[in-house]
Amino acid sequence: IGHSYFCSGLEDGTSPDTQWLKEIVMTDIAPLLEEYFFDDPYKQQIWADKLLGDS
Repeated sequence: IGHSYFCSGLEDGTSPDTQWLKEIVMTDIAPLLEEYFFDDPYKQQIWADKLLGDS
């Protein structure tokens, strides 16, 4: 997972906020975690929670 996931979606000059981050995590990164940890749903959830600040 690279920085490019966090470099788009703010072309209008607005600053990133918590909702923006949650959308990136849930729509782009969480599906990747599902692929990376396809055999371990617990690990998928742990990392999604960490990225969302819910850990």
